[in-house]
Amino acid sequence: MQLVYEDFRNLQFTLSKLAENGEIRTASFRMSPTFPVMVSAPKRASTLWAENENLPGSICFESGSSIYPRQTWIYEGGAILLKQGSAVIMKSEPSIFTIENGRLIYKEIRIADSLQKLAGTGRATIILFVENYLESEESENVYIWSRYPWAWERYLKGVRDNLLGGGASLDNLENGWRLGIGENYIHRILLLSARRGC
Repeated sequence: MQLVYEDFRNLQFTLSKLAENGEIRTASFRMSPTFPVMVSAPKRASTLWAENENLPGSICFESGSSIYPRQTWIYEGGAILLKQGSAVIMKSEPSIFTIENGRLIYKEIRIADSLQKLAGTGRATIILFVENYLESEESENVYIWSRYPWAWERYLKGVRDNLLGGGASLDNLENGWRLGIGENYIHRILLLSARRGC
């Protein structure tokens, strides 16, 4: 499963470098692995898809290996999450908060559209591009939406305690978190489209 994690780290890096200028990038995923002779083959194909039913949307990959328990890797809001059964953990933190000229910048990454499930072996490629870029000045509360809010708790506590010096409040909401910083911040939204590659 290390190869899947590497593919998601490459996706995370690629999307962190996308700017508001509409550039296009691709991400490639290794589907069900090819096993050596005498090793049992996968019982099911790997599946790759994108969904945007809930903010911020996600890119998901379900492993087709029969060697490992069913695993779903998820790119959501800049983070890489791993789901096994009902448990979801953050495997790689996002870089969505920065301080510029003494002000907090929150870069929210949203997936604009759904991508039907692709199943198979070999490689699957998706094309990613910036559909829209918005920037606004917001006040006091930063909202971080997630389908798996409990997976974000440790990371957000670190942002509160380390980046913001512990002076902010952190409240759990039904579908995310509210980070109360008590001052204005810059909210940048990158709205991404995902398309199936050749």
